Amino acid sequence: MHMRLGLIPVGLAALTALAAGAHAAGGGRITRCSSMPSVESKDNGGRLAGCSRKGSSFGVYDVAAKTGRARARAVGGQADSMKGVIGLGFTGGLVHGYRESLGGEIGATGTTPDTLSLTLSKTTGGLTESHSWAVAVPTDAIDINRSTASIAVDDPLGPGGADGQLNFTFGGRPHLRSLGKLFGCNAKHDVIYGTLTGTIRLESGDRFFKTITITRMTGWAADTYTTGVCLAPCPSPYYSVDGAGPYSQASPVDYLETGGQGAVHRRYTVAVSVFDPTVGTPFVQITHVISAAAATSFVRSNPRLSSAHVSTPGGVLSGSLSLKGSGGLHTYGAEVCRGGHANGTTRYATVTSGAITAAFDAIGKVSLGANLNSPGPGGSRPQTLIDHVS
Repeated sequence: MHMRLGLIPVGLAALTALAAGAHAAGGGRITRCSSMPSVESKDNGGRLAGCSRKGSSFGVYDVAAKTGRARARAVGGQADSMKGVIGLGFTGGLVHGYRESLGGEIGATGTTPDTLSLTLSKTTGGLTESHSWAVAVPTDAIDINRSTASIAVDDPLGPGGADGQLNFTFGGRPHLRSLGKLFGCNAKHDVIYGTLTGTIRLESGDRFFKTITITRMTGWAADTYTTGVCLAPCPSPYYSVDGAGPYSQASPVDYLETGGQGAVHRRYTVAVSVFDPTVGTPFVQITHVISAAAATSFVRSNPRLSSAHVSTPGGVLSGSLSLKGSGGLHTYGAEVCRGGHANGTTRYATVTSGAITAAFDAIGKVSLGANLNSPGPGGSRPQTLIDHVS
């Protein structure tokens, strides 16, 4: 179901996605801690603080609202070697006004792939546009020396590097950091701060970014630590609407997502996301997102979810949608959160009028309206839903 409550979402994958500037496409969902693909962090609308589940590579960070830089709250400690899965978060310069950033997780074991994601993002007038390319890096393309805390990656993207190249090194002296008692958690792990050097090159495939080349970035690498379970604060009630355009493995798939979050500082989001096909490319995910965040909700509905209206702020994300609920109400939850339980109801919906248009710099205009009524994968029922979390 669509409400996902419980643990604060601060897996290193989620952290590096924020550090990499990947904007919250869903904005308001409070999810369980998980090892999400590094290109995607759908939670907390640009502010993140939290902790982890036991035995996974998670960190606790406060992402500064004004500067956008992730700061580990350090209180000293002794140096140690890097352990377990290592999360990466780096920022670089600007390309066409977009901030360069790189995030991901390496050093995984078993079937979990090592993933790196290059993201370009900019925020103007409360609207954020981001473009991300995620790669599953082969194990033999990564050299981690845990005793000297050094990392080297050499991975040509596509045959002969036709689609780009990941060739960089990073190292330094690990510092044991205590990350404080956020939401009742108290954990320590090793962090390296420093400069990544080498060549990161990516052929974007569009006429806006064209070839992206990066030779220097600054940031951090953080290793695994183990801590107990921490509950997310219970959310304030909110309505949301989620839907997808026609599904295809050969063409871009468009999504509409809205959300709300925060028991004290309420924040609501609306976003249009486009997922490009990756067949025949070295990428596991290519994502384009335009999103907006505000102190008031972009969704109006009612407890029966019989109808809903979605608005936008205007500019590069404009228009509105009216929807009608169909079928019965479905209740899900109740999941435990800090302070009690959170519940949710959902109902399928049909767009009856309107359209929302996102005007991307790199891929042009994308409109969502009646195409949200298209069948899902395999001809299944359209996946547009109205939700209420309480």
